[in-house]
Amino acid sequence: MSTGRVYATSLLLIAALTALLWPAFWNGFPIVFPDTGGYLARPFDGTLAMGRSALYGAFLAAGAPLKFWPNVIAQAALTIWILAMVVRTHGIAARPLYITGAALGLSLLTGLPWYVSQLMPDILAPCAILALYLLAFRQACLSRLEIVALCGLIAFAIACHMSILALGLSLAAMLVLWRLVASRLDAPQPELLAPALALALGILFAPLSNLALAGKFAFTPGGVNFIFG
Repeated sequence: MSTGRVYATSLLLIAALTALLWPAFWNGFPIVFPDTGGYLARPFDGTLAMGRSALYGAFLAAGAPLKFWPNVIAQAALTIWILAMVVRTHGIAARPLYITGAALGLSLLTGLPWYVSQLMPDILAPCAILALYLLAFRQACLSRLEIVALCGLIAFAIACHMSILALGLSLAAMLVLWRLVASRLDAPQPELLAPALALALGILFAPLSNLALAGKFAFTPGGVNFIFG
């Protein structure tokens, strides 16, 4: 790749990141939600709290010295990576111009940049859903490294918010049902092994991360209000 093309690609990717982070830039600081402090306190207190992942708290703590900008930049980069993979696996060349255009469109027409820009694990939910979709229906277009990375993303997302586990298990059940009827409908059959492995890793990683950060091998506690939600 020529030097000029490298510069052009870098500028386009920076533009995509900026598009997804415009609420944070406009605010002058990453968006803080009322629950943000509860997450951030977990690794410092060494305790588990209702619905507050210690792992996501550690993620926030790592970016604290730089005023949490690394956190939202990482969330934006993860979102762009997933978008690029979805585009590529559907037969569209994953050119930086296309990815930047998609990021600009989503930043103007959806609430995506607000979720990317806030110090909350909510953005991991749609990323995990797309990762499950890619593993189930586009696995043939993925490299082995990409499959491993997607499984890691799902496991990390589950450990950061337990609702993603409930959502993932529900989607896995739907994938099983879809596979049973897909042959009769002449529809694509989903792969089940990789999504199941990713969910199993998340189920293991969630209590392990709590053990490492809070000294307790347990899932992040919840309550009936979270189940209702």
